[in-house]
Amino acid sequence: MTILFVDDVVDILEGYEAEVKYHFSDFKVLLATNGQQALEICKKEHVDLIFSDAKMPVMSGVEFFENLKKMNHEAPRYLITGHIGDYSPERIKACGASRVFDKPINFDKLIDFMKIQTEFQIEKGA
Repeated sequence: MTILFVDDVVDILEGYEAEVKYHFSDFKVLLATNGQQALEICKKEHVDLIFSDAKMPVMSGVEFFENLKKMNHEAPRYLITGHIGDYSPERIKACGASRVFDKPINFDKLIDFMKIQTEFQIEKGA
């Protein structure tokens, strides 16, 4: 299982990586500091789940998700943001975000959510 985290704050990315590696030692974790980097990763790597900050320089998480949708990228994607009011609910839904998590993130809830999602991915043969 490969999970991509996207955030412009490196300390936050390192926190995600540490939590995932602690709870899911066999998962591959990919990191990007903006949507453009993440888009390049998705063009080169197979990614099973994507978690992205919404508001970032270069390319926002919403713009990144819009580009993934144009590419017909099928990985489930989730926004993690403290700036949800910057985007309309319609745009968030249209970009393909399946869920929005508030920042600061509760790692226990995120890990519980990931356990459910990864079990679902395994059951459907991803």
